[in-house]
Amino acid sequence: MAATNTWVGATSDYNLLTNWSPPDGPPTVTAIFVDIDELLFATSLTFSSASTSVGAWTFNADADEYDFTIASSQAFTFQGTGITNASANDQDIFVDGNGTLTFNGASTAANNTGTGGTII
Repeated sequence: MAATNTWVGATSDYNLLTNWSPPDGPPTVTAIFVDIDELLFATSLTFSSASTSVGAWTFNADADEYDFTIASSQAFTFQGTGITNASANDQDIFVDGNGTLTFNGASTAANNTGTGGTII
């Protein structure tokens, strides 16, 4: 896995290696989201791994609105700065049932929303 990757997902699976550029999997440090053609690329993302972590999500100024769904029994953790949203669009995180969203240390959600089950 690379430290920084850009989302180019043809499917909605955040954890699928080929949905990232370079195609070596979800980033460990920073995930970058940009303006993409919604007819070719997914903007409603889900997770296939039980547990996923990243340092930060960065949404460039031209980034589309993205929706992320953390299913029941899944966990997503921010280990670094959290979310930086330079776009005019909201970036939504939905947490179902017993799923968890964690912001460790100085991580923040910036100007974004998280709704649903338990948000830690």
